Formats: sequence, structure tokens, C-alpha cells
Amino acid sequence: MAPWLSIFGDFTKDASAMYNNFRVYGTGLLCVMGLIVYVGVKFVNKFATVALACVIFSIIAVYAGIFDNIDGNDKLFMCVLGKRLLKDVAVANCSKDEGGVLWNYFCA
Repeated sequence: MAPWLSIFGDFTKDASAMYNNFRVYGTGLLCVMGLIVYVGVKFVNKFATVALACVIFSIIAVYAGIFDNIDGNDKLFMCVLGKRLLKDVAVANCSKDEGGVLWNYFCA
């Protein structure tokens, strides 16, 4: 790709020069990538306890919500007609009894 960057001579005449170039440039690239990972780990390590605390708090909050609402909640009211979920219809009695609000609205 870049023949002018060859350190050990013309690699078209000697294949070992190409492999030596690979070793040198590969070692340099590996050192640069290792430095990037090292800096990244040090940076992430500073925020690891905060992130872990957030995750643990979230898990505890989920379980607390499950145990708090174990019997259900009337605030989460869904009005269903058959298999269809009805849109926000202001209905106090969500039943399909004859003469009811839903019966008059959808079936009459």
C-alpha cells in the first residue's frame, strides 16, 4: 500500500524485508492501541463505582416496584373490546353490557 514506508529495503525483491516491516509497524500499532486501551480503562475506572451504583439502584427499584404493585393497580386502566384495545374513551364502566356506554357507542 505504501512502498515508500519500507524500513528494511525493497520488499518486492526480498520477502523477509516485508515481514520485518510488518513486525516493526505491527509492534508500533500494538503499542499505540495498548496505550489507548490503558487510558480508556483508567478513564472508565474512575466512573465504575458510580455506574455500578446506578445499576444496582435500578435493579432494586425494579424489584421494589414489582413487590409494591403485586396485586395490580386501578390507575393502569385498560378498556378492551374483544381483542382490541380501545383508545382513550372516557368511560367509567368499561363493560359491553347492553345499554352501556360502549354498547351504545360501538354496537348500536
